[in-house]
Amino acid sequence: MNDELAFVQFIHPGRENCPSKRSKTNIAAWNHGSHRRKFLCAQGQYVSNGRLIGEEQCFWGEWEPQSHITRITNPQEDGCSPHVIHRPMLDLTEPVKNAQNRYRQNTDPFVFREQFLYRCCQQTRKTGPTQLAHLLPGSIVLFGSRVNGLFAVDTVFVVESYHDYCDQIGGMDFDPSLKHYAEIVGIGLGMNEPGWKKDSSRMRLYYGASPSKPYEGMYSFVPSKPLKGNEHGCARPTLTQDEMRDIYVDCITDNLQQSFKLCPDATLNGNLAAWNRIRTLFAQKGYLEGVNFQCPKNSKI
Repeated sequence: MNDELAFVQFIHPGRENCPSKRSKTNIAAWNHGSHRRKFLCAQGQYVSNGRLIGEEQCFWGEWEPQSHITRITNPQEDGCSPHVIHRPMLDLTEPVKNAQNRYRQNTDPFVFREQFLYRCCQQTRKTGPTQLAHLLPGSIVLFGSRVNGLFAVDTVFVVESYHDYCDQIGGMDFDPSLKHYAEIVGIGLGMNEPGWKKDSSRMRLYYGASPSKPYEGMYSFVPSKPLKGNEHGCARPTLTQDEMRDIYVDCITDNLQQSFKLCPDATLNGNLAAWNRIRTLFAQKGYLEGVNFQCPKNSKI
């Protein structure tokens, strides 16, 4: 399979991580089950007219380790709005496997640093690597979920560079400054994505373009809102095929629950136009371009 420039719609499970109301704790444990979306609150920055502005923001995304939860009073039952606000926490002393012999889930994509990271999800199937393991810089991956029959976006990921590696127990063959990240997502702990063959554990770690390290002017971002004024939550931002049709005729589907869709005619100029269109659409819908979210430090909970 050849490396290619791509425009990807990446659909991952959209169910909200919403701990039972019967729970007597305000801490959500590390997820050992299916992937979930969280309505997150974190300190970060957003891009405004080329400037970075610090702001505590709320957004939909993935953070599978622990989080402090605040239940939203009288949440909207529309399927798009949250019931719980999660503030990321981290305790790496929690066992890698639980009593049911399940690994703790990894966070992918990982947006809690300057350059977002994407390292394994859907890069392989039982038949071998997919095209997602062969993306070139300048590719765009729209991470999101099918919610109420629409595609709800949580991360706009622009590939800046990549590193091919093997996920071997006890080993890590890339930048040692990513040790903290590797511990959070399970690299070197034998937590390979289901389907990877033991004798073929090649993966590709993608570095997202950022405002300080863009690719042809593009950078990765999360559609977010200021926490102030949105303490009761906000709906997930959606994107439709009609909104993109004059750029890419066939790039968004709304009938997949989990998988990915490759635009058949992606080009760098097309990706640039699509990226600018997505930014404009989300700005019109009241969303910020969230970047540089702070990663929690490891501490005993």
